[in-house]
Amino acid sequence: MYILEVIILCITLSIDSFLTCFTYSASNIKVPRRAVITIALTCTFFLVLSILAGSSVMTIIDPFAANVISFGLLFCIGLSRIFDTQIKWLISKMHSKNILGIYADPYIVDSDKSNCISVIEAIVLSAALSLDGISVGFALGLKCFNIWLIGGCSIIVQVASVIGGVNLGGKLYRVIGNAPSKTMKYLDVNITAISGLVLILIGLFRFCM
Repeated sequence: MYILEVIILCITLSIDSFLTCFTYSASNIKVPRRAVITIALTCTFFLVLSILAGSSVMTIIDPFAANVISFGLLFCIGLSRIFDTQIKWLISKMHSKNILGIYADPYIVDSDKSNCISVIEAIVLSAALSLDGISVGFALGLKCFNIWLIGGCSIIVQVASVIGGVNLGGKLYRVIGNAPSKTMKYLDVNITAISGLVLILIGLFRFCM
């Protein structure tokens, strides 16, 4: 059950990477192999770092308080994913070009308009995609999750998600050209909302244990 929970968590955290790379590829923006590896390693790095931070805090606070904070973080991140579209709309209205701006509109990353994601652009993109993962990782650290198991699983799942998104998006582009924005938005809203519900359920499950 524990391993299955870790796999589900890693899949949930990789959904943003999948959707972003799917959108890029469906819009004929290339994500080369070096960018795939960079995204997987960077997202995993932030996740592991935040788990370590959570583990450090756990040693100095009451176990019940750690349990409550862990649940609260997972619940809030899950809720933010359910209302992801509205949050991104509000951020986009700020016309921000920083990490938050990239989180709301990943197309900003391709700053040189080369239609190909470079390693540097992949690192910046990964930092934006890791915003949820940092909070979730901190919550996991408070619950004594195995950092090596999560780190290894995260790399594998992130690589699979990015490659899957690139391949599926590329096939869609070859069939219909640039995918209609309504189709992309529909996929984004529904899949992201489901991942939010999963995080909330995991938080409830862990809180009741």
